[in-house]
Amino acid sequence: MNKIRELLDDIKKVRNDLVAQSNPHFQDLTNIIYKWENKLATKQGTCSCGRSPTGLCVGWHLLTEEQYGEKKKQYEEMPEEKKQTIFHSRAIDGLGE
Repeated sequence: MNKIRELLDDIKKVRNDLVAQSNPHFQDLTNIIYKWENKLATKQGTCSCGRSPTGLCVGWHLLTEEQYGEKKKQYEEMPEEKKQTIFHSRAIDGLGE
């Protein structure tokens, strides 16, 4: 997914240069960007902000930069066994814990 984001960033740079030239292809590129940003944002369960350590949305998009830095540091300091289970859903009856 990061490669798609990199591509979108490159397209945005080209598009922004076209604005200065009043190029008619500006809107076409804008439409492509919106289309793919929307696909990335709505892909079920996946992280669209790029902050998740697992690739799945864990809610870190709601954190401030400072909070995100703290959470990321805490995650990186966890033992590998805990990293594998920390963000996985648990059974409602507690058996998954």
